Amino acid sequence: MLEPIDGTELSRVILTEDAAHRIRLETASVTSVGDRLTVPDSAIWIDESGETWVYTEVEPLVFVRAAIRVDRYEDGIAVLSEGPPAGTIVATVGVAELIGVESGL
Repeated sequence: MLEPIDGTELSRVILTEDAAHRIRLETASVTSVGDRLTVPDSAIWIDESGETWVYTEVEPLVFVRAAIRVDRYEDGIAVLSEGPPAGTIVATVGVAELIGVESGL
């Protein structure tokens, strides 16, 4: 299910438990290393204009796209110069399916 967020171009992608199981949804927390944030590189997607994003879990099984800025990649981890705060849950598996739901594909 898709629920537009008023005043933005973003939508909330709402999954049922069955849908989450079908797409084999997995998540991880944003962590911090010094003054930098990190996420698994599998959480990141790059849109057609080159912007980088992650899907944050704002409630159980409810995801909203969040802009990030990647500083570098190291051994499957993306080190961010900008992104959601440490502790934020992001999708790491099922990201392509979340993109598909949000974009209507």
